[in-house]
Amino acid sequence: MTRRSLLSDPAARREYEEAYLVGEVTDSILALLQGLGISQAELAERLGVTRGRVSQILSGRQNLTLRTLAAIGWALGVSFDLNLRPMADRAGTPAAADPGLPGWVNRGADSDRRRVAASREA
Repeated sequence: MTRRSLLSDPAARREYEEAYLVGEVTDSILALLQGLGISQAELAERLGVTRGRVSQILSGRQNLTLRTLAAIGWALGVSFDLNLRPMADRAGTPAAADPGLPGWVNRGADSDRRRVAASREA
């Protein structure tokens, strides 16, 4: 089965997108730990969790919540940004028939996102 035919199946496509994001996040955290010379055991200590929990998170076997991601960032002195980008092909997703995305999505314009969020809170 080719990658294209696999990704045309909505369930397979969703699984792929989820695995891709988890891989990107965990790979980034692992690279940061390595770059800083910090062990998973030390990260666990900083977070107040077990080494096993950190191992589960970084292996991708356990759900990594946004709160946990923020806590990891805090423990390592970094913050994570969420940058949206359009999928190359939305066919087969629930968003396939949606209108085009706002212009700020592709630019990753943080100020535009914050302006939209602020207008919702007002």
